[in-house]
Order: sequence, then C-alpha cells, then structure tokens
Amino acid sequence: MKKRMLLCLALAAALCLTLLTGCAKSESAKSSAAAASASAGTSSQSSSDRSSAKSSDASAPKSEDSSADSSSSSSSAAQSSSSSSAEAAYSAQELTDALDACCSFETGSAGSSLQAVSAACGLVSFSAKNMTDANVKAIGDDIQKWYDGLSSDKKASLKANWDEIYQDAQKLVSDPSSMKDALSDAGVTTDFAAMDLTTGISAANCVNSLLSA
Repeated sequence: MKKRMLLCLALAAALCLTLLTGCAKSESAKSSAAAASASAGTSSQSSSDRSSAKSSDASAPKSEDSSADSSSSSSSAAQSSSSSSAEAAYSAQELTDALDACCSFETGSAGSSLQAVSAACGLVSFSAKNMTDANVKAIGDDIQKWYDGLSSDKKASLKANWDEIYQDAQKLVSDPSSMKDALSDAGVTTDFAAMDLTTGISAANCVNSLLSA
C-alpha cells in the first residue's frame, strides 16, 4: 500500500515537473519571438533612417549644384550686361559725317582751305568726345569699313585733301587759340579751348594710318 502511494506521488511529481518545463519553454519561446520582432523593427527603422540620410545627402549636392549654376548664370548675365554697357556708345552717323567731310571738296578750289578746317574740326570734336577705351577699337573698325567702302574717286579726293586736314587737326589739338581766326572764318562755333582734347587727334591718326599704309 505504501509502495503504491509512493509510486502515485512520484508520478504526480513527474507530471508537474513536465508541465512546469513545458510552460517555461513556452514562455521562453514567446520572449524570443518578441525580442526578434523588436530587433527586426529596430533594424527596419535604422535601415529607413540610413536610406533617408542617403537620399538627403544625395539631394544636398544637387541643391548646391543648382544654386551654383543659378549663381553662375546670374554672374554671367551680370558680366554680359556689364560688357554690353561697356560696348561702343557713340553716334556712327556723326562719325560718318565727319569722315565724309574730308573728301567732299577738292583741294585748290575756292574755299577749300576753310572746308579743310571744318573737316578737321569735325574729326577732332568727334574724337575728343567719343574716343574712350571702350570705343577705340569699334571706332577704328568703323573708320576702316568707311574707308574700304569709298569709291576710287572719293579715295583720291581724301588723299589729296588729307595733308591740310591733318595739319589743321594737329594745330587745333595742340593749341586751339592759334586756330581762332580760321575757326571763325569757317563758321565753327565749337569752343575747343574749353574741351578736353587728350584724345582729339586719335580719329585723324586712324585715317592717317590708312592713307600711309
């Protein structure tokens, strides 16, 4: 009888131990699953953060590049605007009129000396007002084009008249007062003595270079 009771107690203890072991394993499995799920969530979040960071980093250079391009375009536009404002700013017609006056008469004819003075005044006046650093090349090019477009007869007249015109221009620039009477006789009212004649001979020099070539 005692043996049977001891056997029953042993079986009951074994059953309880089995049940307790099963519960412990079940709880451990649940804990592992929860930990794995939490780890996966953390990993996914970290991956998402890294992806966002990379995307942000990739966008930043593009944004900077875009700003740089925009800045470059603005700078180019500004330079272009500045360059345009520095381009030739003078009356091409005024230059043409001054040049045409140099071959519109014949040396030795009546009044030719006064016409030479008037032609010299036109060149000196235009040159003194317009022959700036920004205009010098453009004016030189325009004088060349004007000369190339002259007929043979006009070129002959220019060459015949030029010595007197050039001498008058040089006198006018170096000493305007010495030309006072000649200017009055030619009907010129421009006050050359009050002008800055630093570049007054430049246009005449351009013409002289063409005729001397």
